[in-house]
Amino acid sequence: MIAEEKGISRVEADEEAAIGIDSHVQAAKHQSRNHLSFRKVQPVDVHVKELVVRVDTVPPIWQSSPSLLWDRLRRKTKGEPLKTVLDGVTAAMPSGSLTAIIGGSGSGKTSLLNVLAGRMNTGRVKISGSATFNGHDNINSVRSAYVMQQDVLIPTLTVRETLQYSADLRLPPPTTHDERQNVVNNVILELGLKECADTRIGTTTHKGCSGGEKRRTSIGVQMLSNPSVLFCDEPTTGLDATSAFQVIKTLKALARDGRTVIVSIHAPRSEIWGLFDQVILLSRGSVLYSGPVDMALSHFEECGHSIPAFVNPAEFLIDLAAYDNRSEESEFFSRERIEKLQRAWRESPNNRLLDEKASSQNRGIASEKAYQSITPQKGASFGQQFRVLTARTMKMTVRDPMGMTASLFEAIGMAVMNGWVYLRLDRSLAGIRSRQGSLYTASSLNGYLILLYEV
Repeated sequence: MIAEEKGISRVEADEEAAIGIDSHVQAAKHQSRNHLSFRKVQPVDVHVKELVVRVDTVPPIWQSSPSLLWDRLRRKTKGEPLKTVLDGVTAAMPSGSLTAIIGGSGSGKTSLLNVLAGRMNTGRVKISGSATFNGHDNINSVRSAYVMQQDVLIPTLTVRETLQYSADLRLPPPTTHDERQNVVNNVILELGLKECADTRIGTTTHKGCSGGEKRRTSIGVQMLSNPSVLFCDEPTTGLDATSAFQVIKTLKALARDGRTVIVSIHAPRSEIWGLFDQVILLSRGSVLYSGPVDMALSHFEECGHSIPAFVNPAEFLIDLAAYDNRSEESEFFSRERIEKLQRAWRESPNNRLLDEKASSQNRGIASEKAYQSITPQKGASFGQQFRVLTARTMKMTVRDPMGMTASLFEAIGMAVMNGWVYLRLDRSLAGIRSRQGSLYTASSLNGYLILLYEV
């Protein structure tokens, strides 16, 4: 009898334990579905192998004048003229690293960044080679974000409001308002925007945030989706030295969390150069070096180009990769120097090692990280979008008293003019026609006023 009672109690205990485990599992699933961790990032290794990009420089037939059309028809028989933008680019950008793409103007920095981010218009572009993300050639297989060179922000909103509205539109529907607000607070703290969180973005006439704070806000808008790969197109353009250093320092902190941060940058200062982990040096689309920053100078020293004392390493490398077009003689010597550097890099063991890594990554051998497909997140519903955008527009309108006053006086002035022109109309056929014109003018002016205010 005692044994039976012990057996029954043991069974009940096992059932209670099983129920407890199930409840914990369900709670964990619910928490993982709704919990948004800003620091939990899927590591992504980016490999590029023999990437070639050519662009058709001749305008389409429907955009050509008769002379250009005839010229295009004659060139058709000789083959389409293609301009090589990138020529055999091979590079590796591991997870948790900050990679800089440097070079002179027209070297292909932005083109390489756009190809990696999948933003290149393939209508008139021919792309060959491979760009893989954890061994997969589709950028949509990982969560990525792109920060443009120019800040596209609403000047009448504060930094916190800008991030909050973006979070309300970007984050998936299961998240609550408190969770979205928590993510916004984490982004503000991570990017060092706490002091200016309640400051308006501002314009050139109405001062608000500084240039560096605006740039970090633009980065924060993209960071709300918690990307594994972050692309930045010249994030230091238009900033002073201190603001530029703070922006790159912020990107370095994001890379330490496991993200792959890739930036195109023009002539960074020495302090910024020390923050980069990897560097890709381009010269008219060709790679002169691709690898760790601390090995770049030694590579060019082996090629016979030692850096002078007290010289910025980035400026030294960009000068080596630049063509001198001041005279035919200088252009000849610069072209000869760059061709030697190209051959030296193609024959270097580091370049062969990159080829082997890219090949093994394409075969799925080198990637030790388990591939996890990113299911596309559902955006905000139509009702959510309508509420958020309406609230944002109302706030923008209220905070622009000059625009509201101008629209109000313009509406009153047009109403007075319309009433004065069509004053005291008779009941004849001409009066009926005039009334029709008055109604048409009154109804159409409101639409034009709205368009004028929005523009």
